[in-house]
Amino acid sequence: MQMFSARVLGDCLLPGNKNPDWLTFSGEDSLVTFHVPQLNGRKLTTALLCIVYSSSPNNVPSEGPIIKNLLTLNYTKTTPYIYDGDTLASLRDEEWQKVISNLEAGDKVQIVVVARLGITVKKTAVYLIYCEPVD
Repeated sequence: MQMFSARVLGDCLLPGNKNPDWLTFSGEDSLVTFHVPQLNGRKLTTALLCIVYSSSPNNVPSEGPIIKNLLTLNYTKTTPYIYDGDTLASLRDEEWQKVISNLEAGDKVQIVVVARLGITVKKTAVYLIYCEPVD
């Protein structure tokens, strides 16, 4: 099994369990559903998307994106965002910030990853990153 971790803008390192500024939500297979928590004195600044996937020995990913499509649904506000794999590879920070800025405490959100043919998504995780507390 291989692991691919990426912020929508590129590669990332995952935090250890000791970092209190990260909240993790995970789901089996290719989707994760969560409610955005309220953290007093902190603002959601960005999110990282990570997947664990597998492929057969005959279909090892080489060039190109692993993710074919990414769907982000905010059920509370009924706002969908859909990105194709090519868009994901070049998604500008401003566009991703539009998605993040649309999230508020209490929102029910679902992220669905569609991998390219021959890739099986085993687990999907979202890391919500908050700013330092304001005194």
